[in-house]
Amino acid sequence: MINLAKNENGSVMIESAIVFGFLSLVIAIVFNVAMSFSNKSRLEYISYHLASLVRESSLYANRIFTSEDSENIFRIAEKLTEDFIKDSENLGIRIEFYNYSEDGEENKETFLKGVCESDEKIALSDYIGETENSLVAVTLCLNNQTRFADVYRLFQNNSSSVAAKSLVVQR
Repeated sequence: MINLAKNENGSVMIESAIVFGFLSLVIAIVFNVAMSFSNKSRLEYISYHLASLVRESSLYANRIFTSEDSENIFRIAEKLTEDFIKDSENLGIRIEFYNYSEDGEENKETFLKGVCESDEKIALSDYIGETENSLVAVTLCLNNQTRFADVYRLFQNNSSSVAAKSLVVQR
């Protein structure tokens, strides 16, 4: 037993295996967190364009936004995200319309497809006045399906999903 403790023939190989194993794990974690941030950036870009699309479609179509319209917007989101989201079951969308009623109360109408939690409260008065039109908020959510979702959760308010919200004022 004492000879094994003094024998240094295999110690360099064992230490190298431990160091390279740890280094590989760190690289994998950094790669997955970077991919999550990259996905968030892509979702922000797409959510802004979808919000603009919702705003312009209601402007030129001169009609009320319906659940069928929200399904169409979701299909567009699926097409725009298919290069980096393999399974559309992980994608969710929330379309919210904020406006003032005739008595000055804030109203909110929500269309939801898939899982897209949003606990962020929007104060309508921060964005538009009582005489202006409504505000449109489009939130895209991606359920983060990485092996290191817990590490990403440290950076994103304890949530394992990536969410991007864009606000536009309707004309």
